[in-house]
Amino acid sequence: MTSIARYLPARFLLWLGPVLIVAGFATTTVRTEWQGNRIVEFLAIAGTLLAIAAVLTKVKRCSASTALAGIAVVLLCTHAGFGPAAAMMLFGGAALGVGSALVPTMGRRRWALALLIGMVVLGGAAGWLLPFPIHKPLIYVAAMLSICLLRYRVIARAVRDSLAGWQLAVRDAPHASFFAVVVLCISSTSLWLPTVQYDDMVLHLSLTDQLRQLGYYRMDAATQVWAMTPWVADIVQAMVAVVATQEARGLVNAVWFVLAAYFLWDISRSLGLSSRLRWLSVAAFASQPLILPLLGSMQAETSLTAASAAAVAAVLYLKQGTGRHRSIVAVVLLCATLMAFKATQVLLVGPLVVWTLWGRQLGRDLAVVARWFPLVLLIAGSSYFYGALITGNPVLPVFNDVFRSPYYDLARFNDMRWHTAMGLSTPWDLAFHSKRYMEAYDGAAGFLFLGLLGGAVLAAWSRKVLPALLVVAISLLATFASIQYLRYIFPALTLLVPLSLAGFRCWGIRDRELVAVVGAMVLLNLSFLPSGSYHYRERIIWDTFRLNSGTRQIEQNFAPEKVLADYLLEQGGPEASVILTDRERPYIAPFAGRAFTTAWYDPSMLAASRKADEDVSGVLWERLVRATGVSHVVTGPGSSRAVLAAVDSMHAVPVVSLREVTLWAIPGRGPDAVPTLLNVRGAARHQIWPFRGQ
Repeated sequence: MTSIARYLPARFLLWLGPVLIVAGFATTTVRTEWQGNRIVEFLAIAGTLLAIAAVLTKVKRCSASTALAGIAVVLLCTHAGFGPAAAMMLFGGAALGVGSALVPTMGRRRWALALLIGMVVLGGAAGWLLPFPIHKPLIYVAAMLSICLLRYRVIARAVRDSLAGWQLAVRDAPHASFFAVVVLCISSTSLWLPTVQYDDMVLHLSLTDQLRQLGYYRMDAATQVWAMTPWVADIVQAMVAVVATQEARGLVNAVWFVLAAYFLWDISRSLGLSSRLRWLSVAAFASQPLILPLLGSMQAETSLTAASAAAVAAVLYLKQGTGRHRSIVAVVLLCATLMAFKATQVLLVGPLVVWTLWGRQLGRDLAVVARWFPLVLLIAGSSYFYGALITGNPVLPVFNDVFRSPYYDLARFNDMRWHTAMGLSTPWDLAFHSKRYMEAYDGAAGFLFLGLLGGAVLAAWSRKVLPALLVVAISLLATFASIQYLRYIFPALTLLVPLSLAGFRCWGIRDRELVAVVGAMVLLNLSFLPSGSYHYRERIIWDTFRLNSGTRQIEQNFAPEKVLADYLLEQGGPEASVILTDRERPYIAPFAGRAFTTAWYDPSMLAASRKADEDVSGVLWERLVRATGVSHVVTGPGSSRAVLAAVDSMHAVPVVSLREVTLWAIPGRGPDAVPTLLNVRGAARHQIWPFRGQ
């Protein structure tokens, strides 16, 4: 029986979180960020889904959680597309087929690990083939279908086992599971939307659109300095899109989302939490306001959250002593996965490796790692190899003061916007002053980190929880110390949820009290979902739900450059290319390698455009346009007077104008005109694929 000496401090720390949150609302302006209209819309969506689920529960005689999950799947397919859904099913089947051969044992988490590892093995293999013109729907479908046919019995077994596991988990905690599924449904609404967020338009869509339009990747780090950064998460998006012949982000992110939820549930199970608290961990994860912009984008943190949770879950399983010796292979491949998604994950991989090997037979484990190292290179090596080969810097533009690549300034990349003092007030500031740490609004971090901080403190006194806590804490602090950017620590903050709950339970806090306190925080988080990004302060989700806004209308409103890109690719001819002259709108990704920006992502174009801006007559800008050989120019509200003067002097013709941007065709380019810059920038790829014109 838990002593009062242990229980009272734990209870004090449990209720300290809510007290701090109340104090924050009383003393800061975070409450002014609450968007009442959007919350009413979310409530209306939830109410509609609950009503339909109630009918299905009676008609189909299934659990409410299962009915609601089924409705969510139908809504996702309706809004994101049945073609992408079919493509994701084919890709997922192939991933299961490959992954199950690599993860022969890991207990009940085997199939989830197999799916995740299979996805990155396929993506990693495709990464080595990016420069080659083989990325065609027919080739992808044939390869994936062959794997599915060869492994169909294993795939069918995985599906049966997973459905049985779902039913058992729901049966053990029907009310908690229903609450979690409701939260998952609300948070997943951004999966319905097209891809229109800033970083996607600048970078992440490049791989998808180039593989779809060209069948290869241009490897053009001169035009986009981030072009060679770890890319496997983007490749997975691109592979499904190639099969679907359209963007498939919503379906791919749905899989990452479900995998992250499952592995958090599994971590909770390994830590001995009850079924109710396992589902509460899932609900807490899904309630974080950053979930909306992450699921609505191709940011790596979506897949990183799933991979990080999978790695911790796998090591916890190993440390229970029930796994076979070969089970360490899964951890090795998960570490490779983390590095394939983002180079900064070395800050998590390092502590994970130490934790995994601690207390084991080091020589035997290192021998296993050596045998599987070729697969590690297959998964994680392509971006680093091609980056070093083409630019001289395997992590361009990071550490360019060391590698001294000519593709970027000879200085260490450092975004000075996100450097602020760290101290004891940081958890408070993250919750109530979130916009200091990200392009978002106060409250975007949610309130779980602050509210459950006491549980993390208590977890440090639990031998079962402490190792995992140390790994996550080291990763979180090291990442945040290097740059104080909220999105980068989202996976670590998520992992703290089950660890904090386990800390409270180890000190005798009852389930009912935890459910009440954390459940209230979850509801508070949900009320701040619109704080994650300006997109979600508009009616974008509500209009999509009511079928008032389709993909094209949303793109016109939030990313008109996608419409301009479609016009250029369809009407401009094979030699068409364009300069985007507004540095605040460097949205080159949808143009499939045919666009150049005057923003910092292209240092040489930035320097040339700044020089041209000095001549307000537009003569220098006209020379720049002629020298580059582009066929079109895009202007926006941030375009300089010199650009507008050049457009006028060249008698450019406006061919598409949407909201604030206009696509201008440059007259006088005869049939023999050469897209000079387009050809020069494409030369990097020809170091690997020498056949020009392909």
